[in-house]
Amino acid sequence: ARPQVEAEALHDYPQQRLRAVADQLDLPLLDLLPIFRARHRTGAGKLFYDQCHHTPYGNQVIAESIYRFIASHR
Repeated sequence: ARPQVEAEALHDYPQQRLRAVADQLDLPLLDLLPIFRARHRTGAGKLFYDQCHHTPYGNQVIAESIYRFIASHR
């Protein structure tokens, strides 16, 4: 969500909980929060229209990240 991405401090409790569950189930997990925070800091493009709906650029970042994640887990 946009507030997590744009916050000065890292607020990743939901991702931590999801990571714990994925680890227990031995499942790979793609956490987009670090990727979105890094892109936000570069100012490369607007990621969100509002609190949670992605712009075309935000969707591109997601698609590229998913592709790299899947390709690395073949």
